[in-house]
Amino acid sequence: MHKHYVFGPVASRRLGISLGVDPIRQKCCTLDCVYCEAGKTVELTCQRRNFAPLEMIQAELADALKEAPRLDYITFSGTGEPTLYLPLAELAQWIKTNYPAYKICLLTNGTLLHDPEVRKVLEFVDLAMPNFDASNDEELAIINRPAAGITVESIADGIRSACREYPGKIALELFIVPGVNDDQTSISRFAGYIKSFAGLRSVQLNTLDRPGVEEWVKPAPAETIRKFIAALESIVPVEAVGRYRFRSYALREDVVLQELDHDLLELLRRRSATAEDIALTLKISPEKARERAEELLKGGMLCAEKMERGIFYSAV
Repeated sequence: MHKHYVFGPVASRRLGISLGVDPIRQKCCTLDCVYCEAGKTVELTCQRRNFAPLEMIQAELADALKEAPRLDYITFSGTGEPTLYLPLAELAQWIKTNYPAYKICLLTNGTLLHDPEVRKVLEFVDLAMPNFDASNDEELAIINRPAAGITVESIADGIRSACREYPGKIALELFIVPGVNDDQTSISRFAGYIKSFAGLRSVQLNTLDRPGVEEWVKPAPAETIRKFIAALESIVPVEAVGRYRFRSYALREDVVLQELDHDLLELLRRRSATAEDIALTLKISPEKARERAEELLKGGMLCAEKMERGIFYSAV
């Protein structure tokens, strides 16, 4: 079947193996971000509508999932802002009802989370990743170029509500634009907002990794990333992706062993890895990764091979 709304699976640096669902299929968004890899927004709007027949997206998903592919997530993402799709919650509920083995992720800019109707989709997703790139409206205008009516406080209110109603499901993404939102005053304002997002799962720091819309946007230096980590890590677990990879050990240290061992085995069924590789992928400390790998090795579920870079574990 030729697919218009379902794409992949693709390897995602954030989500592992992900099957994408793009219900918008055009650059229709509430923001026109200067760093967006999908290009300039064609239609800037906050008006939610039915961009595509729900039945058509369901049929494409059924076809993509008929052979039960191994996936980490089914992800609502793509060209435009997915929460603009009016029946998004209905689509997510259909996936959970018919394909309960799969996790669902929502990649969103967070601008519509202040709407209770939009937040209904969070009942059916396992992870939601809203953006929060500006610490005041001046930064918002430069970085995100929003549709009328969107303010930093309106975005923050939506994220607060989402965190309160669905604690542990919300992982914030913060895109650093050098010279705009990265001075100490901005970092302090970000810290204040993030403290108010009670129930937040983590913060992921991003910076330019591929061409965006505006040529003047440049990657943030490592020193800037470190300043954000230092300011935020005492509030919430922090992760940095791309060229400056970092994960707070607290992101997975409290996970139950059964769940951790399952995730570790799933990882090692795909490829062999060292304890350090496992730690980076599963968001745990190298010590915890080595401890669990050695336990599974003793139980006959893993094998190990010593190589130049260290001991590589793989599933039996």
